[in-house]
Amino acid sequence: MSQPAQLIPSPDDGSFAIHVDCDPLWVYANEYGLNLDAQDLIYRQALPAMLALLEEFRIKATFFAIGQELDNPAFVDFLRDAVEKGHRIGNHSLRHSPRFWKFDAAAKRAEIEETHARLSDSVSTALSGFRAPGYANDPALYDVLQELGYRYEGSTLPGPATLMMAAFFMLNGNRSEEKSFSPLRNLFASSTMKRRPNSPIWQIPISVIPFLRLPIHTTFIYQFGSAYGRLGLDMLSRMKGHHVYLFHAIDMLDYPDIAQFEGKVIAMRWSFEDRRRLIASILTKIAPMTCLTEDLVANA
Repeated sequence: MSQPAQLIPSPDDGSFAIHVDCDPLWVYANEYGLNLDAQDLIYRQALPAMLALLEEFRIKATFFAIGQELDNPAFVDFLRDAVEKGHRIGNHSLRHSPRFWKFDAAAKRAEIEETHARLSDSVSTALSGFRAPGYANDPALYDVLQELGYRYEGSTLPGPATLMMAAFFMLNGNRSEEKSFSPLRNLFASSTMKRRPNSPIWQIPISVIPFLRLPIHTTFIYQFGSAYGRLGLDMLSRMKGHHVYLFHAIDMLDYPDIAQFEGKVIAMRWSFEDRRRLIASILTKIAPMTCLTEDLVANA
């Protein structure tokens, strides 16, 4: 099942990148009012399982880390292992606050800067990318990212998806009343990568199905079915541009008591075996076209 080594395309070529948000279980517990055991399984089982599957396909990915989670030695060990294997690490804010979008500029800067410092100290790797929680694609972030030497910002989820997610949270017993997105800015956002004027920073959106502008990342496939995912991948694989396929750590979580999720977390409505088969089928499809976003923007 091995694939050839990844090449570095130009931004105008057709390519895919794998991004993985390393959200811990307390994010879901807080948002849905759940009591979840085995919190460390994200770091000791789910993320290592994702890493092993990527290695099986010889795909390099970017793992987006929450700064305060670096207090957990198991997470630091995972990130160091990922870097040693040639993967990259991104900045995913300090606390993954549900109100990140509503923070003022100074608070957002502090979240980015402290996470950058912690990652640099703990993992000793260069950082190039940032993704905000809640897909909060705020242009005010570009100044601090440029100061820190970053090359891209990946928070944009174009189209109506953030509006749909806000509605889902309201209708499915979400107890995190402060959960916020940036729906209007995402609604009209471009679905293609663009360089910030007079800046080295690229805006790298999460990929959406053309015309429908709905995401193809796994959360939406769990909701709409495998045929939906195949349609999106087939369409994007025939298009030029850099396509970001977003996974979350929970996608590879083999939780001992799935009933604790009460059916509220979409990923956990699928069994671990079914989720693993889905991810393997996605990687099979896109492996020959994958590259690291970091490599692409560095050579753009």
